[in-house]
Amino acid sequence: MIEEKEKKIRQIKSIASAIEDPFTFKHEPDTIQLVMISDFFEHFGVGKTTLLQNLSGGLKSAKPGIFTAEPLLGIFEWKHVKFQLVEEPALHQSQHLNRIIGGVRRADILALVIDLSRDPVSQIENILSILDSYHIYLNRKPPQLKIERTGSGGVQIFFLSKDAKECEHLSDFIKDMVKAWGAVNASVRIYEKVSIEEIEIAFSRGASFKAACIIGSKADKANTKENYIKLISFLKKSNKLKIETYPVAITYTQDGEEIRKGLDNLAQDILKKLNLIRIFTKSSKGVAEKPLVLLKDSTVGEVAKDIHKDLFETFKFAYIYREVEGEITKRRIKTGINFTVNDFDVIEIFSRL
Repeated sequence: MIEEKEKKIRQIKSIASAIEDPFTFKHEPDTIQLVMISDFFEHFGVGKTTLLQNLSGGLKSAKPGIFTAEPLLGIFEWKHVKFQLVEEPALHQSQHLNRIIGGVRRADILALVIDLSRDPVSQIENILSILDSYHIYLNRKPPQLKIERTGSGGVQIFFLSKDAKECEHLSDFIKDMVKAWGAVNASVRIYEKVSIEEIEIAFSRGASFKAACIIGSKADKANTKENYIKLISFLKKSNKLKIETYPVAITYTQDGEEIRKGLDNLAQDILKKLNLIRIFTKSSKGVAEKPLVLLKDSTVGEVAKDIHKDLFETFKFAYIYREVEGEITKRRIKTGINFTVNDFDVIEIFSRL
């Protein structure tokens, strides 16, 4: 009886702990989640908290200059598009590293914050080393290789394009990988030419592919120009990491007003990197100020479904108002449900009801 009571108490405490766990923060709806990570320094941080505070318009819980032990969250809005900002604790071997990596995996895009007043190359190398150990890859597409367990037939490998056939000499290596993967019978479909490294990545459990950029903080400090050049030179020499870099300076006027320089194009660049477009809806009340953010090449039907499933199910037709080069006013196009929308299209949807 006592054991059952103690078990229930432990269960209640476990549930309460999970609810209050700051590492299990939720992704706010209708936002793009930008997670900031950095290298670890025992004294003085890299400036993630200052960035979070500045971008979110001031966050009371954020305290620059103090080690961030738990994730901090804020909201940054750009032209009615909302970004959920997450400052993760600095990456280092600690009891919370696995949980921090969990937040990294859930991110829409990562920002590697590099302190330009310190050696930037060692910072980027330390961050990449930890990410690599967790099979997290930045700004690269997943290998075009699909693996499925089958009930019989041994290992069957299909090279499904002319480029893929150039990998036929790797057949024995692929069979060894399948065996190491723990399968006797499997189907491996290869859609394009892949390297040995890409094959290994395809077989690694928990591989994650993330869009990423670099924010170079403290760009107003002494010697940061030289360090920025050093960072850019390192990135150019790296064949694996293609990444945009934003040197950022946050300074103050005599009146204490905070001024940020260097992130003017960040939000727009994130949308491009994530292949997102903005669509504006039109009704009898006019054109909405807040856009719908959808994947590039979305259809009218997907726009309707995003607004409401009933609008999709009762769809009749739509008008697309689109800017055409050389024309002063937007052109109105009557469309069906499978028509592809473009960035900045205005859409007016009519239903059968």
